[in-house]
Amino acid sequence: MNRMRVKFSVGATVVAVCAALAIGAAAMVPASSSTIASTIAATECSSSSPCVEVRNSGAGQAIEGTSVQSDAIFGRTKAFSAKGGAREVMAGVLGEDVSVPPAGQEDFSSGVVGRSRSGFGIMGFSRIHAGVVGLTTNPSLTDGYGTAGVEGFDQSSDGGQNDLGVEGGTTAGTGVFGFSSLGNGVRGVTFNPSSQNQQHRAAVFGIDMSTDGGGLNFGVAGFSPGTGIAGLSVAGPTAQGAPIAPAVAAVCLNGGAAIQAVTSLTTAYTLLMTLDCGGNLTVSGTIMSQAAMVDTKTVDGRDVAAYQARQTQATIEDFGEGQIVGGMGSVRLNADFASTIDRRGGYLVFITPEGDSRGLYVEHKTGTGFDVRESQGGRSSIAFSYRIVAHPMGADDGRLPAVRDVMARESAGIHRPGMAAAKALRQLGITKATSPSVGGE
Repeated sequence: MNRMRVKFSVGATVVAVCAALAIGAAAMVPASSSTIASTIAATECSSSSPCVEVRNSGAGQAIEGTSVQSDAIFGRTKAFSAKGGAREVMAGVLGEDVSVPPAGQEDFSSGVVGRSRSGFGIMGFSRIHAGVVGLTTNPSLTDGYGTAGVEGFDQSSDGGQNDLGVEGGTTAGTGVFGFSSLGNGVRGVTFNPSSQNQQHRAAVFGIDMSTDGGGLNFGVAGFSPGTGIAGLSVAGPTAQGAPIAPAVAAVCLNGGAAIQAVTSLTTAYTLLMTLDCGGNLTVSGTIMSQAAMVDTKTVDGRDVAAYQARQTQATIEDFGEGQIVGGMGSVRLNADFASTIDRRGGYLVFITPEGDSRGLYVEHKTGTGFDVRESQGGRSSIAFSYRIVAHPMGADDGRLPAVRDVMARESAGIHRPGMAAAKALRQLGITKATSPSVGGE
């Protein structure tokens, strides 16, 4: 036998073992695993074919290893893998499934299977690349079903929900990373029957468990030149008191804002919008709506919808009461109101007498106030109320501007130079955003 050099302890066994290990032997000589393990002391060869092959045509394993204090089977390779293709990566231990399933049936055989009662089923280590790599070449467009490079299943049956199908951990890098050239980078699915068990579960769930008091971490973060995070809901309308089913849900627990929009994740941000836990919405820009309505309380505590006035121009108003004595009076504008008026457009004053008179009129309107006189030289002494309508500072739109023009102006007003992807990722705490090659990043 020129393919291997084998040392045996019992000469009479040489023929049987060599016949069992010889590749391409016409007939297989039965030999138990204990016989082979006890007779082979060392094997060495220089061949393009395996030094040792074992074929078992029965129902048992081809090779089985058992160790009381060390590794049961150990494989080592010194071959250098210059490329990352699936057939070009050398392995210390390689398992290959070459079974061919009947037509129309899916094959669940595996190249490598690891089982453990209390430890790890399979564990991989690497100094540079990934500890474990999984690849699939399944033509999902052709066969119509999807598979995975790596799959993890929790097959416990006690009803507990603390197990994990797949877990990734790191001391400084990314615990779990997924990428795709065409599909989803990471996809999560849950079949939790929430209507039966009344439990909240998420298809994708992120938790920030830092305890240093810092607020810079994220439970879930999304980055994209398009939409950072998208939420979709296929639920129908929900009644008050029913379980919520929105596309995006924001829940206040400790008094922080439910939703905030800012210009940056640094401390030099500008607050654009905030919705606090009291239901107060603050927006720094323009709010546009086709129907402006306000929720209004009645004396019996009911909520009714009241319509807001629609105006052709941007206005700011103030009101108050005054007095004429001997047919003459004056009103001084409140300083805070006067500071908001665009002096170029002036203002309008509407007077309502609160007593019998010949009529009242306004004269000498200035930036600080106006005078009120009784018509026809009257000299009555009565009270009056007034309403002032002015053009606010900074409102440059004309009458009934086109919505597209307003939106274009607002967009131009908040335009900022584009942020490079690398800088945006650094704000998210990501310093490297490359797609990993086969076997690592």
